[in-house]
Amino acid sequence: MRLSAAEKREVIRLVEGSDLSVQRTLRELGVSRSMKHVVKLDNDYSPWELERAIGRFVEHYNHRRYHESLQNVTPADVFHGRRREILTRREKIKKKTMARRKRENLHAA
Repeated sequence: MRLSAAEKREVIRLVEGSDLSVQRTLRELGVSRSMKHVVKLDNDYSPWELERAIGRFVEHYNHRRYHESLQNVTPADVFHGRRREILTRREKIKKKTMARRKRENLHAA
């Protein structure tokens, strides 16, 4: 099964917009196993498109993606020294939430 560039873009759009896993979405779309790798690859046809794609990935990886190994903060937060502040704020929120849940559960019982 050969897909044109437009068909590949459409499959990628459908996969990215789906709530299902990539494999399940592709299976439901009837895309063969040999074509599944095509959906996972973006074709960058010029050096500047590739540079922009890499830049978007690095931006996402460093500034938006939480890393479990960094206690679920971004590398940028660690680099700029905001890790302790973020973790302290999360701990305060967690304590307040647990206290509120305890009150609600005791009240409901």
